Amino acid sequence: MPALAIVIADAARARLFTWKRESADAPAPILHERADLISLERRTPHDQLWTDARPRGNPGPGGHGDPVDDHRDAHLAEVDRRFAAEVLAKLRVLADLTACRRVALVASPRFLGHLRDHAEVLTRHGLIVQEVARDLTRESGPALRRHLGALGVLPELGPDPGVARSLGP
Repeated sequence: MPALAIVIADAARARLFTWKRESADAPAPILHERADLISLERRTPHDQLWTDARPRGNPGPGGHGDPVDDHRDAHLAEVDRRFAAEVLAKLRVLADLTACRRVALVASPRFLGHLRDHAEVLTRHGLIVQEVARDLTRESGPALRRHLGALGVLPELGPDPGVARSLGP
């Protein structure tokens, strides 16, 4: 399998990996984490981003007002779009530095949409893009490797070489 650059992301965090042989005499490719990017605005609690709770309109006869659109959702969507653009720019640089011609975007479904909006930065440079809608940002090491194999991003792992297999009774 040729070298591959991978981003595992959601709106708050993006992890960049490569899957490639580290040297010509290496026995197999290695999944290597190259960067861990954080969207600080997405990691900040809402009560620290906004001073007031969501505003309400004039109270009706029941004493409760209808919610007023204060554009918080639009602001968060813009934060996500900017973070997606930053992530893909760094992924393209990583792919160039490591001679990866293929990239995989593995992200939560909503954030994958933001990544798609900016994927031209990858395809314009001749990179082949694979997309998977799955949030794996909290997975580590072997579990992440297994998930990527099961999703078809990486080759599936074979049986554990340290475990003997029985061929029959």
